[in-house]
Amino acid sequence: MRTINFANSALTKSRGFSLLEILVAVLILAIGLLGMAGLQLVATRSVQESFQRSQAILLMQDMVDRINVNRKSARSYDLGTGYLGTGSSATCGVSADADCQGWTQMLLGAAEKSAGGTSVGAMIGARGCISYDAATELPSAPDTGIYTVSVVWQSQSGGFTPPVGVPCGQGLYPAESQR
Repeated sequence: MRTINFANSALTKSRGFSLLEILVAVLILAIGLLGMAGLQLVATRSVQESFQRSQAILLMQDMVDRINVNRKSARSYDLGTGYLGTGSSATCGVSADADCQGWTQMLLGAAEKSAGGTSVGAMIGARGCISYDAATELPSAPDTGIYTVSVVWQSQSGGFTPPVGVPCGQGLYPAESQR
């Protein structure tokens, strides 16, 4: 009869993982989890930027609609270099004053409040501007020029090229790449 001694064989020598192998596995796992956390942060910022862009488009369209409804008094909306959204109210000409005040409240986010009563329904640091270019008027038809409605806000991530030829909100944010 033959006896086999397993004490010296290769099967009995591997009894589990060494401490070094476990540390390497934990390190790889930690790096992967940090990468996932960074990806989540970037995704959250992207969602916030997307929300702010869609809010700005809605607010611009709202003011364009207000101007179109009140065409006979459209020049009352021209704020020149004035900004809406910097205070609790803004005024336009007499026939457009209620529209401008309502738009300002929307720029300030008054449509949605947090539990503490703070307005949170709009972009961060939103500013709205309305200007009229009289040079684009038809000679035979007064008040037919081009109106420009702009909404700017402070981006959290930055890295954007500032809008060319749009003075709205210029110099009001920490960096022009955030306007």
